Amino acid sequence: MASGNPHGSQFKTVEHADGVREFILPALRNFQEKISFSIVLLLIGGFFAVIEYALSRFNDLPMWLRFFTIDWIRGSLWAVLVPVQLILIYAVLNMWLRSSRIFVRPNEMRVVTHWLFLKRTRSVPLAKMIGIRLENNASDGGILYYDVVAIVSPEDNIWFRILEFARGLGLFKNARTDEERILAATNIKGKEEAERLLREINKTLGRAT
Repeated sequence: MASGNPHGSQFKTVEHADGVREFILPALRNFQEKISFSIVLLLIGGFFAVIEYALSRFNDLPMWLRFFTIDWIRGSLWAVLVPVQLILIYAVLNMWLRSSRIFVRPNEMRVVTHWLFLKRTRSVPLAKMIGIRLENNASDGGILYYDVVAIVSPEDNIWFRILEFARGLGLFKNARTDEERILAATNIKGKEEAERLLREINKTLGRAT
């Protein structure tokens, strides 16, 4: 087993004796991005708490007046800030906790994703793979971060059938059912580094780049 980890690399490459190449993307990387988004999350939460405290000072107003002023402002804030806060919480937790290991051999790729004690494994044979591409998912101070996404033929499972049924009812008309996205690697700092990982995966799979 041999391994390689060039200085400043976002991922580590391990060469296994059976010909499998493993690409490891640990959770503890990109601290600038993690800290920036965490600060935004805390600022929005702090702003929400301050506004809530200020509004609570007017609870002694007559009910009808409070309904058309304080309650209306509070309801508007909840409608806007709470969804934003929930999305940010999910994004920040994903940044801090998510790690990925990609096992690649000719004609097959296996993606193992960890969130602390939770794990998900997806295996994709080359025959089902439509393509692999980079997607820009975030930016921080001019620095771009990329995901490596595998586009594959969809599995015929319960979620696929539910989506097909919903489309038959006229819902989710823009949702594609002819392909499925598998997030292989996330938050790779810089396009050059993301392209390097993509080239290595394609090379090992035996795909033309």
